[in-house]
Amino acid sequence: MEAIKKQAIKLREQVAKQQQAVLKHLLHLGNDNVAVDEAELECHQQLQNLYNSTRAAKGNIVRGVEGRVAVRLKQMQIARKLSEDCCKYGAENQSDNSCVARAALQFGTSRDLMENEREALLGILGDQAAEVLRRQSNIRESDISAESAMKLRNAEARLTELKATVLALGREASAAMLSVETQQQQMTYQRLFAM
Repeated sequence: MEAIKKQAIKLREQVAKQQQAVLKHLLHLGNDNVAVDEAELECHQQLQNLYNSTRAAKGNIVRGVEGRVAVRLKQMQIARKLSEDCCKYGAENQSDNSCVARAALQFGTSRDLMENEREALLGILGDQAAEVLRRQSNIRESDISAESAMKLRNAEARLTELKATVLALGREASAAMLSVETQQQQMTYQRLFAM
């Protein structure tokens, strides 16, 4: 995903440089009234090709985000099943006053809460990707208004922010799970030594 993102940024920078070069060249031509030659036509064609490939890359990025959301949803289903099983095991074995049962119940409950948050974030991320695609399909190349372009940029910025948020939450969730696991292991060792 990061590679696609870097490639899109690189393409965007190349397009900006090409546009500046073409504008500078066209301004120079306007002053000298020189006829358009083969090199200028080739440069214009290359710029058009670069623009088209940039738009295609944007579509690829959105499709990649959609694919990532689909994979994450499947992972969420598996994690939910795990948390349900842990909660069920913990609830069924509470009468034994077992450390493992309490740990399983706590793990299942915390995992379920994390999955609820992840589901909300993935929903927002999926909506943002769908919004970008919807706007992309509605806007024609020649009819791009400044307002529409600004809204599209804002949607893309929100999508980028949401991706960063999902990654940060994933890291925090992993750290929290490791912390809980370490604490549970320490408690188990202490109780075993106490026996």
